[in-house]
Amino acid sequence: MFWPSGQDFAYALLVSNAGPSSAAGALVQDPVASYFTIDSVTCSVTTGAAVCPSSLTVAELQGSGRVIPMFPPGSSLTFTVNGHAD
Repeated sequence: MFWPSGQDFAYALLVSNAGPSSAAGALVQDPVASYFTIDSVTCSVTTGAAVCPSSLTVAELQGSGRVIPMFPPGSSLTFTVNGHAD
């Protein structure tokens, strides 16, 4: 797929814990993609009682990743990534 340089777009990462145990401490990471610059990332609880990482930054998401502090079975988080084509 091709996007013209400068065009804004977003994608979502859905992270789920199907169980049967808690996955507290799981790491979410989205490596750097060629020809795409991430401007922001947000997290929201999709289902269950998961807790989003606080103060999530683009550098963390693309680098070492970020720990999900509370991730009980049956829960999921959506990470929305906003950026633009280079």
